[in-house]
Amino acid sequence: MPAVFASAAKTLPKSTLIFDWMDLWSVNARTMGKSALSLQPGGFVQSLWWKHLESKLPDQAIGNAFAGHHDFLSLSKRASGESAWLPTPVRLPAVATKRSTGVIRRIGFLGNMKYPPNVMSLQKFLAEYSDRMKALELELVVAGFGSDIVRSWNTEATVLGPVHDVADFYSSVDAVVVPIDHGGGIKVKAVEALVYGVPVFGTEHVRQGFERAFHPYVGHLDDLMSGALTHPTPVPADVVRNAFSEDSFRAGVKDLLDRTGLSR
Repeated sequence: MPAVFASAAKTLPKSTLIFDWMDLWSVNARTMGKSALSLQPGGFVQSLWWKHLESKLPDQAIGNAFAGHHDFLSLSKRASGESAWLPTPVRLPAVATKRSTGVIRRIGFLGNMKYPPNVMSLQKFLAEYSDRMKALELELVVAGFGSDIVRSWNTEATVLGPVHDVADFYSSVDAVVVPIDHGGGIKVKAVEALVYGVPVFGTEHVRQGFERAFHPYVGHLDDLMSGALTHPTPVPADVVRNAFSEDSFRAGVKDLLDRTGLSR
């Protein structure tokens, strides 16, 4: 977070610092503020303050790493040192998965429902699309820690609760929805679904976490709800491995350390 980075910059030499931007607090404040009318003024003011701090911090380190690609584009130009897009890695399945190409009837959402941005985003999604899902005969399957809360929302959804094997979840749905409008960085639930070969439909906010070359692999929610039920472009397996595996992440970290000279 910016406060930690600012403290480090005051006490340590620039030549020893790499800042790891998991997300931007200015984006978090702005998007969380949009969740309720009463929160918008405070969210707007906080967002401006964090944005002011964030604009100065990248140049106070010899290197910067960004999980979200839009964050990388926004702040790397403010840094005189090295920068890298290092998306959060996920564990690849032991057995290669085959991307679904059949008719989409069962859509899934897997996330930690103890995390407020997930709750806010899913509630907004249901408020906007529940009638459309019923008309299209789409079944929504919700799983993850704390997902039992969805049972109290008086909505039609199959709630699985915590899952012990994410492979079982992804094999049980035809597509995954990532209706996240809150928070920043890259959405791991979207990355994980791509890795498991499941079609992904998300918001523009979700797409911004990825490099533009990956946008064709993440469909728009409106396209899914239009009734066409077509699939996004399939992701080649080697593209997934090269971008989101633990090995690719380690290689990216090593490259950044090499470029900054800190690998010595």
